[in-house]
Amino acid sequence: MPGRATEFYIYQNNGGEWDFVEKRAIEPVCQDGRHSIEAMRENTARFADCKYVAASRIGTGAMSALQQQGVTPMSLPGDINEILEKIFTYNELQSLFPQN
Repeated sequence: MPGRATEFYIYQNNGGEWDFVEKRAIEPVCQDGRHSIEAMRENTARFADCKYVAASRIGTGAMSALQQQGVTPMSLPGDINEILEKIFTYNELQSLFPQN
């Protein structure tokens, strides 16, 4: 996730249809398996307006930083259309269990 990735594609769901919003560039912070916690926080703060962030792999540091931003991290390898469908299904299931 924000450790090695250089860009993320932002989509918005409108009634079951996914609309591409933008591409966000970030600085990779992973270097030889190590990274700056501050740099990780700066990268994940760029997703504070998102409900979910999906990547083929997300490390525990990135997961924690995203969760602190109120974003649900998801490790979902595969094609973008498959990933968006999984996120839609997950979101629909979550709506069956309203949080008080």
